[in-house]
Amino acid sequence: MKRATLAVALTAAAIALVALPARAYLRSRGNGGMCLWWRNPVGVPVVASFQDGPTGGGCSDPAQVSNLLRDSLATWGAAQRPGESQPCTSFRFDYQGPVTTRAVGFDGRPGAPNENLVVFRHGICSGNPQCTGTDLEACADQIGCWPHDTGTSTIAITTTSYIQSTGEIVDADMELHDHSAPRVGYFFTCPNLAGPSSYCGREVEPSTFGSPCVSTDVGSIFTHEAGHMLGLDHPPDKPNATMFATYEPGSVRLRVLNVDDVDGVCTVYPAGGQPLNTCSGATLPPIQQQPKSGGGGCSTATGGVLSMMGVALAMARRARQRQRSAG
Repeated sequence: MKRATLAVALTAAAIALVALPARAYLRSRGNGGMCLWWRNPVGVPVVASFQDGPTGGGCSDPAQVSNLLRDSLATWGAAQRPGESQPCTSFRFDYQGPVTTRAVGFDGRPGAPNENLVVFRHGICSGNPQCTGTDLEACADQIGCWPHDTGTSTIAITTTSYIQSTGEIVDADMELHDHSAPRVGYFFTCPNLAGPSSYCGREVEPSTFGSPCVSTDVGSIFTHEAGHMLGLDHPPDKPNATMFATYEPGSVRLRVLNVDDVDGVCTVYPAGGQPLNTCSGATLPPIQQQPKSGGGGCSTATGGVLSMMGVALAMARRARQRQRSAG
């Protein structure tokens, strides 16, 4: 089973609690304060599982979702600063297509594959008669349900596993909470950016592929969560950034990187240079201790905007950092 098991502490990056100086981007950091980074950022492999979603009529078929994921991942590697004609970053995701595995998390056994996985979860593990015992994440790996104690608000969670002493990322996985019942999960849609669109409403299933009705744009969620996979966090004072801690329902805006997002990926992974494995030049989120059972819960903000926050789960030798996109 692809699972890290040495959890010892949980910390929350509560980015709205303190006033921070205006910076162009925010880096994720581990429990010990180190910034997170990939040692080999050229061609970070990613695979995806679509057997548990997305459901509904918002996307035509798994092939369309797969192509949209490929485009979303490629957005980060194509980042260009204003006035430049070439990408300013060495970072590249290497999307390798669909797989059948559902298992997320880091496996420290020698030779373990540790796929960087994008997976849809459908339904709730808690209370599911198919889930025996208390290990809901193990049940999720088996039947594809949502294992996290996040109520009905969380859209997606990205889990990055890293070496605690250095911050080097060794595995990253993205989970998206697909719709299964009223107010449980989200209808993901794959709108055409060239056409007009309107918000469907959370309870409205898009009935026909190609409809201008947009619920939760899967391309926006893919792009935002991919930023977490490469080591970026939510900047507290850049509301136009893809990595800002809100998603507006029905919007496709997060598919396109803002100058602040570009600055982040190009500073940490500069074209022709080495990854920035220290926290130099980056705003850092505060670390606040809270009980493991707290879960970093999120709530719906006013005006129909979905709020998001990040939490970090520390390991004795390896560590997982979860970024929750919620509403």
